[in-house]
Amino acid sequence: MSLQPRLHILGPRVFLAKEHFARLFGDGARLEFRQALGKQAGFLGVQEVAAATALGRLAGIPVVGPLGGPSRLECPAGAAAALGLLPPVRHSGDVDGAPRVTLVGPRGHVELDHGVISLTRTLELSRENARRLGLLDGDTVVCALRSRRRPDVREAVRDAILTEIFVRVGEEWELDLLLDADDAHALRLEDGDSARLLSTGLAQPGPGWLPTGRLVGEREVRAAREQGLRIRVVRGMLLTPAARELGKEWGLLDLEDHPGRRS
Repeated sequence: MSLQPRLHILGPRVFLAKEHFARLFGDGARLEFRQALGKQAGFLGVQEVAAATALGRLAGIPVVGPLGGPSRLECPAGAAAALGLLPPVRHSGDVDGAPRVTLVGPRGHVELDHGVISLTRTLELSRENARRLGLLDGDTVVCALRSRRRPDVREAVRDAILTEIFVRVGEEWELDLLLDADDAHALRLEDGDSARLLSTGLAQPGPGWLPTGRLVGEREVRAAREQGLRIRVVRGMLLTPAARELGKEWGLLDLEDHPGRRS
């Protein structure tokens, strides 16, 4: 299986709490499926809303399912210019202190005091692929991207190297690089193109290690024992005292350049 991330290009999209969906589309309304979001959890719905501020309006924004808060508009900066906004670049769902916006549906409207962000560049991958690539949840990576060529037109290319791409690890993903439409348009990229990883995370892949995040607790140590695996702990990871004692007792920890390592 290829370990080259597949690009998933994101335009403006709205996430709604169930009560806000009902206010916009009416009691008893259900979000209808339109398009799956690849290997990721969720889908784009048939229903669309408009976003409005005192400075402008942006229509035709699809609702992402399944429904669940916090309600927000995740929007590339280029599209948000229609609202007179420059949203902060955040992880999905982090709306604290974000600009105000009003969402308008066919049956009503919702005012969000903190509602508009632009999504960080994000690499979403499964635990198995994270183990193979030596990546931990919360790492950052560097990717090289090759822009589309048009051999029938004389023009320069827009190949690029993108840094500070945040890593998210979860079983619902495979290996996708999420970029917003601003990046895609600037670099002449399309949904489904591939990228190349130039750097990986703290731990290098190897046989027999349990995939973990930055925090290793007693649960991870017990899981490693049940699966006949070991746990590699490197600088930057957090190892709880209970996990340290249990892992030491069972001989399951590989402590490499970790502050708590003892000779």
